[in-house]
Amino acid sequence: VMLDERRLRTPRGAVFAAPTQALAEAIAAEWNAQGQYISPPSMPLSQLAFAAIDHTPMRRDELADYVAKFGETDLVCHRAASPPALVARQT
Repeated sequence: VMLDERRLRTPRGAVFAAPTQALAEAIAAEWNAQGQYISPPSMPLSQLAFAAIDHTPMRRDELADYVAKFGETDLVCHRAASPPALVARQT
């Protein structure tokens, strides 16, 4: 993704490189939609990508533990013993 003929960089200065063409195009569209002023709230994909690049490497274990805790209570992670129709559907 290029911005004014320069490589797009994250707030911490890392060069942004999207892992897929689709993500690169979606983020480029967010930037192309900006007017005179840049409005970060109108660019959710850019914000998520920048956070992943700038913050995840330093906090990977902490973030993985945080996300894994949702599995303890998320009903999608638990299988039903009954009724039979639900058991069959989950299977």
